[in-house]
Amino acid sequence: MPTKHVLPLCIGTLSLTALLWLTNVLIGIETAQGTYGWSLLSSLLTCTVIFLLIKHSTLPMKQSILFVFAVYFIIGHLNILVEAYIFDVSSRTETLRELARGFMVAAIFAPLAVYLYQENRPKQSLTFTPRSSTSWIWRIAVADILYFVLYGLAGFILVTVYPKLLDFYADKIPPMELIIKTQLFLRGFLFIAVAVAILKFIDLSRFNRACLVGLTFAIFGGVAPLIPPNELMPGFVRFGHLFEVGVSNFVFGVLLGYLLGQHRIERHEAVQAVGPG
Repeated sequence: MPTKHVLPLCIGTLSLTALLWLTNVLIGIETAQGTYGWSLLSSLLTCTVIFLLIKHSTLPMKQSILFVFAVYFIIGHLNILVEAYIFDVSSRTETLRELARGFMVAAIFAPLAVYLYQENRPKQSLTFTPRSSTSWIWRIAVADILYFVLYGLAGFILVTVYPKLLDFYADKIPPMELIIKTQLFLRGFLFIAVAVAILKFIDLSRFNRACLVGLTFAIFGGVAPLIPPNELMPGFVRFGHLFEVGVSNFVFGVLLGYLLGQHRIERHEAVQAVGPG
């Protein structure tokens, strides 16, 4: 990373850590001593991904703020808390409290991050080869099913390798019908919607865009939130899920990048297609 980006990244990391601490105070959550280092690491990973999203975005400042807010809130807060609620890790009150906190953090930090990280350079919108409605429908359907398969496979591998987790979830596992409906008809589609936005507005090669989708899902949706100790999960549960969700979300994101990504038409190709006048 160029030296000029180090200071903004450090400022963002410290600002996000302070913002998370402040919102904890506002909603009455005590931050235990000895956890600040973990919080800084979590914020550093989050800010690094946000930096990459902003740096390679083709959006102007206002739209970029909305883009960062939506990606960070949906993947880093909403989608996680839905899962925590149906598995009885958090109560309804705790879930709503954390949703409000996440919304506040994302709404405040998104404009700050764009101010810190967005470079003053001309933005050019990307042009992609057209795709029919039928193609979009079957791709989204396959992506949704793929998410559920990877979700189930990752969970199965985790409890097989680390059966102690079953003790924590002994009385928390919801009915299978609820799990299927939540993953297929809510969480899966939220992941897909965010992936489509990243693939549409990020100016990178197809491979790098796919990797950025995977990195966003892994860091926002698993690694960063599970690094700091919290009152809802003991350490062995957090770190078990950190590896499980981090790996499965990254794989899912990369696969989405290829399944949903479109071939980008380079500027000179678009000019040739239109003709000289």
